Amino acid sequence: MRNLARIGVGAAGVALLALLLTTAPAWGVGGEVSAPAWNFPPWMQNAAQPYKGYARGWALISPQELKHAMDLQKAWQTRIPLDDGTMPKSDPKLVIIDVGNPVTQFRVDGHIPGAVNIWRSDYESAEKHWGARGEDLMNRADFEAFLRTLGIDNDSMVVWYDHKYDATRLWWACKLYGFETRVLDGGIKAWKKAGYDIDRLGSTDRPGNGTITLADWGHPYLKVGRDAVWRCKDDPRWALWDIRSKDEWTGKRKRVRRPGHIPWQKEGWHSWKDVHGEDGSFVTADELHAYIARIGIKPTDHNVFYCQSGVRVTQTLFALYLDGWPLEHLHIFDSSMIGWGNSPDLPVLDGDGNPVAKEDTRETES
Repeated sequence: MRNLARIGVGAAGVALLALLLTTAPAWGVGGEVSAPAWNFPPWMQNAAQPYKGYARGWALISPQELKHAMDLQKAWQTRIPLDDGTMPKSDPKLVIIDVGNPVTQFRVDGHIPGAVNIWRSDYESAEKHWGARGEDLMNRADFEAFLRTLGIDNDSMVVWYDHKYDATRLWWACKLYGFETRVLDGGIKAWKKAGYDIDRLGSTDRPGNGTITLADWGHPYLKVGRDAVWRCKDDPRWALWDIRSKDEWTGKRKRVRRPGHIPWQKEGWHSWKDVHGEDGSFVTADELHAYIARIGIKPTDHNVFYCQSGVRVTQTLFALYLDGWPLEHLHIFDSSMIGWGNSPDLPVLDGDGNPVAKEDTRETES
């Protein structure tokens, strides 16, 4: 730790790294240590307190904490004191991103005042291979340019929120490229439930003045392709998990040419909703532990997750990350069932365990 101080890491940064090195979930898996402390944005130095019992609870933010950060930023920018007469000591550098359809969600459902709106097509790769490499997400350079259009700097506190389940996809993308961000627990529903204002008229224009530079390190193992899926077939240290709905798993819902599931995934389907409470917020750490024990997933295995298009699946991975699981054992098959089920040559089973023909003649859902 003394060496960190010599190269310019402040006391708070050293303390945070010490926390990461010592914090572990119930099963004794060590905390995340691959990200150097000096690459964490300033907000993390004050956000390392447990939330809902999670070892990495700082990745979530409650509606109350977000509202407080918004008030701090407004006071800093306007130089008008807070209600208690105090002034913030620094600019929180808050950037709030609404991840939702620009019409049906951002406008009709409403959004947090001042939020910048994005949708899936904004951060998808221009070249969708839907195949072995799972290149559905922008490459590092394009994603960096995209983040800059949102007004994001390296020291920004970025909060993603959604109207259903998209926010963790952006958290995952940033984590993949080595940038720390946060997710609003419960999304817009929780914000409304807390009684805070919403806007339906705000502009969808983007600031376009961000200066973020993504580090040359990251967590590339978070995104995998078909080779990892095939490895799950024969390697006992690798496990494949389907987190879609029962009707997608059985093939009753046809959302790809050959609906069903990958034969060697762990028995049954394990919905992304299982890591959420009835109100849509993430379950507590204790509740997550009960779910983990029920399905038999292990932090010592390499766990590969898939859904329809790589969005919902990030909810499950994010919950395990919160709980302190090692990132190098958490993988997303990015092209998911769109990449696998649209291929005529890859094995797919229906709900009865029968092989699915090379072409299902039913009309495919959008």
